[in-house]
Amino acid sequence: MAMEETSVKVRVVTIAGVLVGKMSKPKNIRTLDALNLKGDFFALTDAVAEGQAQSRTPFMAINKRQVISMEEVV
Repeated sequence: MAMEETSVKVRVVTIAGVLVGKMSKPKNIRTLDALNLKGDFFALTDAVAEGQAQSRTPFMAINKRQVISMEEVV
């Protein structure tokens, strides 16, 4: 049985800078718990470097080891 997914807008602070985009995660799981699921990377879609609208990209793979903090954006 496939797990239902949802998409949340997040602000990710990394060693290289700040990114804003959408992260897909299983429903009924907190964003932090989803980040701690297996794998070294997570996908960020419709991503943009904060303050640089021209940097928008449809997909970006983020190395979890580079993440300093992450928060949901409402």
